Amino acid sequence: MPSISTILSGYVFGTASVYMVYMIPAIWLGNFALIYSYKFLMLGKNKHYFLAGVIGIIVKVAIIFGLFNLINVFGVFPEKLVTTLSTAMGTTQLITATLGVIVAFIIYKLENKKSN
Repeated sequence: MPSISTILSGYVFGTASVYMVYMIPAIWLGNFALIYSYKFLMLGKNKHYFLAGVIGIIVKVAIIFGLFNLINVFGVFPEKLVTTLSTAMGTTQLITATLGVIVAFIIYKLENKKSN
């Protein structure tokens, strides 16, 4: 939903928001991969929270950034926007996913403290 509201409002990318329509499936897939890989590793394989989080982050960013570059090969994005969109689909995704994992960890720890 945040990606759809970004396109409709033009708030984040202004006139470049229309090109985000090509990235919505990649963002959804990347977010799903983060959640699935985290769940698989932490709950299914009993791995440490941060190991599962780091691997999930890497998978998410690799999918989103990789699909951005694949779509870009076909010349979908105007050349003047490629750098901005590349940063948004790479560095920004890395930062937001990392912050999400850290915030979720804090919430997880606080909830466990309440139940003990």
